[in-house]
Amino acid sequence: MMQTPWAILLCKFKDNDSEPYERQRYEDMFTSGGSGKLNMVDFFTDMSHGKLDLSGTQVFGWYTLDKNHSDYYFVENGKTKTRRGELLAWARQAAIADNKDLSKFFSVVVCMNVPTDVFGGPTGVVCDDERWQNGMSNLSPSILGQEMGHAYGLSHSRIQGSSEDYRDQWDVMSTANALMAPHPHFTELDARGNPIFRLGPGLNVANMWGRGWLDETRVWNASSQTMIDTIVELRPLHRRDLPGFLAIRFGDFFIEFRTNTGWDAAITPTVLVHTFEHNQSYLVSDNNGRQNFSVGSFIETPENMRIFGGYTGIKVIEIDSARQLAKIKLANAPAHVPQHLPEERPYRNPGVAWQDIINNDALVVIEEKVHRIPRSSPIYRTIEQIGLYENSTAIPSVQLQNAVRQEALTTIATIAQEQMQTLQAFREPALPATVMGSVNETMSTIILWPQCAPDSKGNSPANALGQPDGNVMGLNPNEYVTVKDFQGGFYADLLSLLNAAKGGDIVTAEKLARTDVIAFELNSHPASGRGWESSHWVFSDNVKPPLVVDWDERTGTGVPGAPASYPAEVVANGSTDHSDYAAYFGIDWPLGLGAVVVSYILFDLPSTIDITSPDFTITVSAWADGHHGEGTPDPDAIGILACAGQ
Repeated sequence: MMQTPWAILLCKFKDNDSEPYERQRYEDMFTSGGSGKLNMVDFFTDMSHGKLDLSGTQVFGWYTLDKNHSDYYFVENGKTKTRRGELLAWARQAAIADNKDLSKFFSVVVCMNVPTDVFGGPTGVVCDDERWQNGMSNLSPSILGQEMGHAYGLSHSRIQGSSEDYRDQWDVMSTANALMAPHPHFTELDARGNPIFRLGPGLNVANMWGRGWLDETRVWNASSQTMIDTIVELRPLHRRDLPGFLAIRFGDFFIEFRTNTGWDAAITPTVLVHTFEHNQSYLVSDNNGRQNFSVGSFIETPENMRIFGGYTGIKVIEIDSARQLAKIKLANAPAHVPQHLPEERPYRNPGVAWQDIINNDALVVIEEKVHRIPRSSPIYRTIEQIGLYENSTAIPSVQLQNAVRQEALTTIATIAQEQMQTLQAFREPALPATVMGSVNETMSTIILWPQCAPDSKGNSPANALGQPDGNVMGLNPNEYVTVKDFQGGFYADLLSLLNAAKGGDIVTAEKLARTDVIAFELNSHPASGRGWESSHWVFSDNVKPPLVVDWDERTGTGVPGAPASYPAEVVANGSTDHSDYAAYFGIDWPLGLGAVVVSYILFDLPSTIDITSPDFTITVSAWADGHHGEGTPDPDAIGILACAGQ
């Protein structure tokens, strides 16, 4: 089991001394002392199939913050906003002042004594006892399960074909619209007779799989099958006490059986089907548009998609609530495609795994030879552009048709150029740091840029993705962006750009060799603190506790109260000329940016954080509390340095 204890910080504003519950209620809700009462220790043990252990969670406080309730709010451009990051910092500071070592804990839950806010993310969770229209308290497991889930990297759940959050009623990551039941142990009612504490639903199987929490020994997996025609018996997903399979993974589909017990007490027995993409679960409807499958519900490959006869089907045969059992019929027929297996050559085409192709990959037949193209291949991206080019013939407007074709051809050329650069990088491997010398040496660098922003608050999070392009995500107070799914490109002589032309640190070959993460932001001139604005950073591989780095733009400036030296993880901080930046990355910026510089910051992460993990994420948030400079950075790009050499 992975130990992820939480620190529960009970906090009051100085102008309100009320305490909504006795301390024991918080002990019962969050710690092992309340285990067996369907509390948060129980919840994450069950939702992780026993992989998470929260038994080390402790409750601290009450702490009286040196702030009034009104200090949490401020008005900007006529709109009332909140100080989320600051509230977490205030609570942490109060605990540290009480000699509590918070480094021993996975994260914190700040429980406020008056209605304040409810949210969760990489840096912590805040909740209170504010009531919903139905009387439910924010201290309910239904709410806490979602907000604490965000700290583990879970995103809101959706339905297939929609980008809207909170659409999956059978998943706790859609609590705003989910099926919840009155809590059987915390049974208080409000004045209208509504239950104050509610629980459920549990996590869906796709979200569990996405976190690595699914017990794979209890999963019927068809990924290695070719011809399939079988019936699989399923037990309820969250009933590990019963023998048998708890889930099915059938190609891209995750199939689960849910019944009205435990965390799922509000759920009518049903079968659910999900897919999972970019850290997001999507609920799949049956062929009649129903989201919850009953007996007779099915999905199958549409007739016009059965290329060369390929077929995949899922059908619910039986749901037996008394026996806690569902029967699912699965069918898969591989495509009958021509395959050429030349005997005279030492290499043979081993055939095509059709199940993999229809789920993830592309199929190309050239001169009777079948070629399977993985989705991760640049050839796959090229095929997509060829498809756009060919399909443009259906566009009635010749002008628009030509525009689509031009865009497709341009993208194909870009893909080819990227691959040529990558091949060149492999021909010039990195050298050990001991042979790297002065700043004048030319170095080759591979930088991986994020392709996905699974969590954010603020406008235009997509502007923080990809390689530098001059488009930024302006982070205002309490705003943040989390990025992941890093893919790379080759860059020559990066050191020439990190030259401190507008202040800060010149980056040497030795410093670049130590760097794991580099980030660029647009800044005013001169840049406050000579480089990046104050910001909170969180680096996580979702295995070890996340690394939190607080960057203060006043560091080393001699300003009273400013840190004298960089955090251990910061290698360098400085600014360069925006025109040099634009030229280096091929950015076509408009004129009139003379008052803008580009700031860079470099991080050296400890080896305990696995930056190669597909689950590795970087979160940056504003630090605009009025005490650390401006603290509203404008990130353009955040990357992982995968290779740096001469």
